[in-house]
Amino acid sequence: MTWSNSTTGLTLITPALTNSTSYTATCTTGTGSTTTAVGNVTVMPQAVLSLQASATLVTVGSPLSLSAIGCVGTVNWSTGATGATLSVTPASPTNTYSATCTTGPGCFTTASITVNTAPPASLVVLSATVCYGNSATLVASGCTGTVTWSNSTTGLTLITPALTNSTSYTATCTTGTGSTTTAVGTVTVMPQAVLSLQASATLVTVGSPLSLSAIGCVGTVNWSTGATGATLSVTPANPTNTYSATCTTGPGCFTTASITVNTAPPLVWSSSRPRFVMAIRLPWLLRAVRAR
Repeated sequence: MTWSNSTTGLTLITPALTNSTSYTATCTTGTGSTTTAVGNVTVMPQAVLSLQASATLVTVGSPLSLSAIGCVGTVNWSTGATGATLSVTPASPTNTYSATCTTGPGCFTTASITVNTAPPASLVVLSATVCYGNSATLVASGCTGTVTWSNSTTGLTLITPALTNSTSYTATCTTGTGSTTTAVGTVTVMPQAVLSLQASATLVTVGSPLSLSAIGCVGTVNWSTGATGATLSVTPANPTNTYSATCTTGPGCFTTASITVNTAPPLVWSSSRPRFVMAIRLPWLLRAVRAR
């Protein structure tokens, strides 16, 4: 038996083949009779496979698509599904998927791909309270991505301008997977602490009562005497008397004013012995004598 590649014997071991090939065998008997036969080696397509994911980092619970590239046979996924594409929803921090490309009996190759997940975006913004005309600092926490504020600044901390009205700011957290969430921080501005003092009189007699009034305060008025309230009744005892009051509209938000009230001594009525004038008429002299 002689083969077309010049080897002899009943068995032919072919070289590694990449294409289907035919081999002819010739049988020659002792009488010189010959006959031929053809043997065909069918080469199955090469099993080639690579896997691609629509994203390799996604938010937990977000679906993505896996694609089997290059396979001309049948694709079987590790999930049990078949076909060139697979839709998955990763649930673990690290998720590995594999697929097998089969082009014929015993002709296959396997590939795998890993998809990582990140937690969904989370964000907390603490609100703040400030005095009228002051700035505030808002702090965001919990975001593993980038924080963008409604005034276009970025970062975990926002320093507001000086505020005269309560204002809300929105922060948006965007993660590397594209997941976003928002939170709102409100800056409460306390009313402006305004105060002036008025007295029912600024000069009174020692011991005379008068009333002091706190004007313009929308918060709590505390007097230097320890009293509270918009009015205070006092009885000045010194020549000069200074009273002060503090208007408080919130924690650390206050202003102080003072007023001075002067006193005068009371009027004193004095009396002495009556004085009499005696007229003595003499013919030649008129003399006035004062009684003693």
